[in-house]
Amino acid sequence: MIVTHAVPGILGILTRGTALAAALLLLGAVVVAVRAARGSSRPEPAPPRPARSGPLSWVLGGGSVALVGLWLLATAWNHTVLPPEGIDTLTFHLPNVAKWIQSGTFWRVDQYTPFLANGNYPQNGDVVFLAVLLPWRNDAFIALVNPLYVALAGVAIYALARELGAARATGALAGSLFVALPVVALGTNGQAMTDSMAFALLGAGALFLVRRERTGRTSDLVLAGLALGLALGTKWYATWAVGAIAVVWLAARVAARRPLRTTLRAASALLGLVLLAGGLWLVRNWIESGNPVFPQRVTAFGSTVFDAPRDLIRECAGYTIAHYLTDGRAWSDFIWPAYRGNYALPGAVLALGLAGAVAAIAAGWHRAARRPRRGSGGPAEGAARPEALGLAGVACAVLLAIAYALTPYSAFGPEGHPLLAGANARYLAPALLVCAPLAAWAAGRAGRLRPLFELAAAVALVDGVRRGFSVPLHVVAGVAVLAVGAAGAGWVLRRLGGRTVALVIAALVIAALGYVRQREFNDGRYRTGDPVTAWIASNAPSGHRIALAGSWSVVGRSPVWPAFGPRMGNDVDYLGPTVRHQLREYPSRRRWSAALRRGRYDLLIVGRGGYARVCPLPGQFSDDDRWARAEGLQRVAGDSRLTLYRVP
Repeated sequence: MIVTHAVPGILGILTRGTALAAALLLLGAVVVAVRAARGSSRPEPAPPRPARSGPLSWVLGGGSVALVGLWLLATAWNHTVLPPEGIDTLTFHLPNVAKWIQSGTFWRVDQYTPFLANGNYPQNGDVVFLAVLLPWRNDAFIALVNPLYVALAGVAIYALARELGAARATGALAGSLFVALPVVALGTNGQAMTDSMAFALLGAGALFLVRRERTGRTSDLVLAGLALGLALGTKWYATWAVGAIAVVWLAARVAARRPLRTTLRAASALLGLVLLAGGLWLVRNWIESGNPVFPQRVTAFGSTVFDAPRDLIRECAGYTIAHYLTDGRAWSDFIWPAYRGNYALPGAVLALGLAGAVAAIAAGWHRAARRPRRGSGGPAEGAARPEALGLAGVACAVLLAIAYALTPYSAFGPEGHPLLAGANARYLAPALLVCAPLAAWAAGRAGRLRPLFELAAAVALVDGVRRGFSVPLHVVAGVAVLAVGAAGAGWVLRRLGGRTVALVIAALVIAALGYVRQREFNDGRYRTGDPVTAWIASNAPSGHRIALAGSWSVVGRSPVWPAFGPRMGNDVDYLGPTVRHQLREYPSRRRWSAALRRGRYDLLIVGRGGYARVCPLPGQFSDDDRWARAEGLQRVAGDSRLTLYRVP
């Protein structure tokens, strides 16, 4: 999906037709490659024999998979008629995709909030949303994306647990527990957030690195490098996660005394693949903003390598969790409440599982040390390998947790008030993803304590589902009935008419359902809840040039994405100058008014939220609303947050 849209986007010829042509060419290349490689694969060594899954484990593991699967399906179904409302989704994720579609190129940086650099983010995840938006030029089906990636993250955890030798049922329970983390589940609630993709890709990258050590296959190394590279190109915080996974993998190879030449060759291949799959946005930033990691200034040996303007919001509010390690008030008032809401019982059980893994590793090494030595060989390789993998996993989880604590904005908010620590609690999810298979493996080593751990995990999972998924119970019940009915009808059709007939009828039913749901979605899209976006939805769905000015609070609907209209028919820009590649506000009414006329806008949306007064940001005291009234613009709609003006 990413390649077939990125290639036309890089070439500046992105359309529905060019994306489809690229997809067909790629499909043809894959068919040729598969035929050429047919019969050349060799048998691979089997993974460790799993611990036995008892009846209770199968009930809890199977029930957990069914529970989170049903809630994921119900959430996706529910949000195919509810437009997204998340502040990030509406302010930059989908607007950036709209600009790609309108311009046909990726070589641009679009920004709608002064002093931030959302347009410079890695955007592999946004390309996936582009693939869902472009065919319809409409956002009715974006709610289907994140549940899929969250499910894939759970599958990666199950497969990692299997590589460690955990029981299959316990591995399924661990994967479901991660999916039920509120900080993970919240991303499935109809928003175009890209964290879910990062989690799935990081899990896949770790999985195929572990498989590579078992199978020795180049294909596993290629898949690992591509997965980690795609994650690197999806979120900034995935940079540290990819680095931690790669460093632990390399250290484990060195500790295992693998041949140095082989290790260096594999590490070079991994690095190249990571840069290939994730480096596009660094190159874009370098070309468009003069700095691959804009807005972060890069220095070396006292000299500036890549310059950037002052990041005023980061200076004011970009604090880290490490900054507050000894601040009891910040923890009691902000951080602990944020953790309780975003990690809840699933997070506590996964942390307990990490502690259990440490104990299991220590016990395993102790038993191995007490075994009689055979000649000068030491413990048997098969006995030591699970502990070695477990130790690598623990080291990776610890590194990821440390990276989270040191990541800017992990305690987002003014000094002493990390108000958005909960919103950025997702930065710790990669560490919890690694904890999940370790917990499953440790449970298999816990003897009689294993049923207690699995029961605790099941209870925690229910708590996570209750907190994380925002879907009414009657919708869940309806989707359950629909799913059972669809499965039964599919079985009957296959028995009566064969697989082809069943697939054709299923495709027709899905198309009909999609048509009906899209009509219902668009009929109610942003027509209630906010007078400005409702007026645009009813009176200016396309053919308008709309300017944005001022700023709006994170509470309430962002006007940026709704201003584009249901089919992205409006041209939307922020009314502000770009100084050293940084969007700012105009400091005077004269310059502001000249830019408004020069842009030939016919509608103006003014936000009156403003930045926090504790942050000394230039332009925060400008009064765009007063300037609009002084220019004699006609007020069309508005409330306490937003005002819509008609520009004569």
